[in-house]
Amino acid sequence: MVFPNFAELYPREAMRQQQIRVIEKEIRQAEARLIDDRTCLALLYQSLRELKAISEVR
Repeated sequence: MVFPNFAELYPREAMRQQQIRVIEKEIRQAEARLIDDRTCLALLYQSLRELKAISEVR
């Protein structure tokens, strides 16, 4: 006996779950970009502080 798969039995729910997976993936990618941006900003801020410290020594 062959059983129909979930998507055949509940096509709207299967589509909704697929959309949720896509959105979750997009959220993870956005979070990764945000972390990269924060890291970049932190390094930039650190460099600016070092430049300021160097210029104050002169």
